[in-house]
Amino acid sequence: MENRRSKVAKAELGPDVQEVIQGSEEPRRGLMTLLRDLALPLLGMEEGMEERNLHDGFCRHWAPAYYLNDRLLCHIHNFRAGLRASKFVGVTTLEPIILDSDLVPAEVRNLLAQTSPGRGTTQFKLSIESKEDVQAFHTLELV
Repeated sequence: MENRRSKVAKAELGPDVQEVIQGSEEPRRGLMTLLRDLALPLLGMEEGMEERNLHDGFCRHWAPAYYLNDRLLCHIHNFRAGLRASKFVGVTTLEPIILDSDLVPAEVRNLLAQTSPGRGTTQFKLSIESKEDVQAFHTLELV
């Protein structure tokens, strides 16, 4: 338990999410800002929701992330090859709802259906190249 707490504390010592976004080049900065602007109203909808940066040791960069208590819900990577948003989806809880939802675009549902499940949770990844991609990812938050 001690090790887990120290990792959480390290994540909280990083730069502000807005700093990470502002340090990005356009058009990525605009897309990351739009993702953030769509996520922020959701933070007030549920107690324990918060925004903070996650330091990805594998990729060696800070990634804006959204948590429910200590559970990571989604995050945004600014890779050299492009932006990618990732969301954690419960295989038996949220995945069936998303796959049956008319709110979620068909191509996103198909990508989710093709994603290999983990142990009870799927890490769904979506490349973010346009405002339409941002909107498609955001629909996952609304389901």
